[in-house]
Amino acid sequence: ANQPLNCLSVYVHPCVSEEYGSFPRSMVFLLNKSHTLKGQRLRDVKEGLEASLHTLNEGDMYAVKVFGRGSAYNEPGAAQLNDATAENIQQSMSWFVNLFADEMTSN
Repeated sequence: ANQPLNCLSVYVHPCVSEEYGSFPRSMVFLLNKSHTLKGQRLRDVKEGLEASLHTLNEGDMYAVKVFGRGSAYNEPGAAQLNDATAENIQQSMSWFVNLFADEMTSN
């Protein structure tokens, strides 16, 4: 049976100008930490987040925000938007994995 997807992805690609080149992007990844996000579904979200973060270029900015059941989770010490450096992306992924550690191993 086909299961509906419980996600929304919106990508807006700024235009590229011959005179100025491409414009930097600012991306916010908003994830719902609900009781249904666990096991394989959560591993799929992790893979998608990681792949999306790795599409960012130098000069791009991003934030990973998580919410659920009246709570909001933000990376400790993170600015409103992070520079899309390899170090920041690794820190964001480590924070995400730690936040969802119990749910990652559930079915």
